Amino acid sequence: MLTLDLLSGRYASRWLSLALLFTLHGALWLGLEHPLARPLLFIHLGFFLLWQPLWRSEANLGSARALAILSASLLALNWLNSWLLAFWVTGLFALVGARAFTYYSRWMRLYHLLMLSYLLAVLLLYLAPQLFDLPALREVTRNLMNYGLPLLLLLMALLPVERERGQTAQVVDFIYVVLLFMLVVVLVLGSLAFMTLKHVDYLSALLGTLSFIAAALFILGFLWRPQSEFGGFSAGFSRYVLSIGTPLENWLQQLADDAQQQPMPHEFLQSATAHLAEMPWVAGLAWVAEEGHGTLGLSTPHRVELADQDLAITLFMRAPIAPSVLLHMRLLVHVMGYFYQAKRREQRLAEIARQQVIY
Repeated sequence: MLTLDLLSGRYASRWLSLALLFTLHGALWLGLEHPLARPLLFIHLGFFLLWQPLWRSEANLGSARALAILSASLLALNWLNSWLLAFWVTGLFALVGARAFTYYSRWMRLYHLLMLSYLLAVLLLYLAPQLFDLPALREVTRNLMNYGLPLLLLLMALLPVERERGQTAQVVDFIYVVLLFMLVVVLVLGSLAFMTLKHVDYLSALLGTLSFIAAALFILGFLWRPQSEFGGFSAGFSRYVLSIGTPLENWLQQLADDAQQQPMPHEFLQSATAHLAEMPWVAGLAWVAEEGHGTLGLSTPHRVELADQDLAITLFMRAPIAPSVLLHMRLLVHVMGYFYQAKRREQRLAEIARQQVIY
């Protein structure tokens, strides 16, 4: 059954990301001067195009776009050096990190955290010592490439394959990608600054930079939450979430399809609430209406109660949500209530017309 799932593409993203890492590791292990390094990196770019979450893999790729991608790939391989490779690994880390914490299945989240660990280890313990010309760490990097990272890749391959509920089309948050990219750049360049100014070894400089970034993030996290007399930064920053490029857009499309396919109000509510329960931040829900009631998923302490006329929905969230997301959820419940009331009016009109025909 697993083979059929793999052939059907159900778990294609998992194995494409593994192939992506294996080809990258092979090129790094051989060295950039090896004749097979550039062909391996070219295959690595091909796996990246199949795996990437920026646009849908099944979408048609025009000849002009394909030619542009091929030209950029060949130019990058021609000018390949350690700095360009470090920039590429940093971008991969940002892309994976922007999606790693959107998974709620245990094994999927663990897999992406291990993927982040691999990319960060390659950047900080292999590429950065080469960029800074640190011969004292050659033995460490050699052992890392020969034993440590291959064992990590093997562990990732042996993790149970699991399908994430409600992850049919994930959208990468560009803001998160940029923040993670800049954070890793600050970490690498901050380590170089510590080495230059404090005259310490690379590992000590790396630990010092990590401590500084951790303290800054702790202070920012403290200021992010609303305090007694301080509104917090989250209220102002959460307004960017009001853009519609989220799973809410897909749910609206599913709601429109349900309104066309389900003629009865009760059936419409069952289908619409089932799709609503697939939201990444929704653990479960309960709904009550004149047509009936139902429950889906799990019950959590983080509950949100929404209502539209005689339709009442209680959402059980996986974690506390921002005010902007709550505004979106209220809008969605109102849209669902509008379609539900329209179904009820259609049913009443049909009943009136039937009675008129009988009389």
